[in-house]
Amino acid sequence: MTHLLNIENLSVDLVVHRRYRKVLQDVSITVERAEVVSLVGESGSGKSMTARSVLNLLPAQGKMSGDIAFDGQSLMNASDKDWQKFRATRAAMIFQDPRASINPVHRIGDFLTEALVHNRGMDRHEALARAATLLEQVGIDDAKRRLRQYPHELSGGMLQRAMIASVLLIEPELILADEPTTALDVTTQADVIAILDDLRAQRDMAMLFITHDLELAAAFSDRVAVMYAGYIVEISTPTQLHSRPLHPYTAALLRSRPMLHERTARLPQISGRPLSAFEAPPGCPFQDRCPYVQAQCGGSLPQPQLINGSVVRCHRANELELVSTVNAEGGHSHG
Repeated sequence: MTHLLNIENLSVDLVVHRRYRKVLQDVSITVERAEVVSLVGESGSGKSMTARSVLNLLPAQGKMSGDIAFDGQSLMNASDKDWQKFRATRAAMIFQDPRASINPVHRIGDFLTEALVHNRGMDRHEALARAATLLEQVGIDDAKRRLRQYPHELSGGMLQRAMIASVLLIEPELILADEPTTALDVTTQADVIAILDDLRAQRDMAMLFITHDLELAAAFSDRVAVMYAGYIVEISTPTQLHSRPLHPYTAALLRSRPMLHERTARLPQISGRPLSAFEAPPGCPFQDRCPYVQAQCGGSLPQPQLINGSVVRCHRANELELVSTVNAEGGHSHG
């Protein structure tokens, strides 16, 4: 079967303090048609860089290796013109902060219709009519008036809805959503997620959804990929991930969440600090913070293993899977 998106052994190096530094290492993940896959992890783990790599939106002098294929065709040797066409017709990104992504001196109507007019040759009046219809679908009333307004005249929630509409206008097969609700209040977050989920299902689109919220990822996704230090440590279904996490980092993240049904004086925390890929030691990047570390963890980067339907990268995954199973059957958390 051909995956819609297939990322294999992706590594990315960026210039940091005048030297090339690795920010992604050996990332492999697939997204099927109409599937939602979430990327979760602490800040700096490489989630946003993974999504940007899919659209070749790296900073200046950035270098990629490995492979990114879309619908069976590799994009790694695509020309600039091919990349532009890909971003204009087949895949699009919803950014975290819409105010940083929308030109403040252009009206909302210009922002929404630019791609349709310039990339698809659509008549401007027809493009504006389609934009007004989509604004209404994403929950913005009086759409024709909103098209004449500037970004500063819309609230953060309305502007994020307009950003979603701009992505849906090109009818992409894949949406890359980079923490699209982080800057919004809780009520607006719920509205935006519901809109995204409904429209994605109606249009049969796939989504790579980036979030630091494990609960949101579980509620919204078909599969969840956990990232640490620029590489993926575990991929699983939400149910499996929450009930029987196989990687020590995943288990530690789950333990550190506040729970509505449990009271505790202090939440458990992961010792140390998150690392970037270029700061990670040889071997397993999580070894300095891992309670299960052994000598073998400093040897080589763990290779992916398939265990009970989950993919995990840990030298001790088979041993820890037994611990996880016993704890799950006994009603206790992984530890």
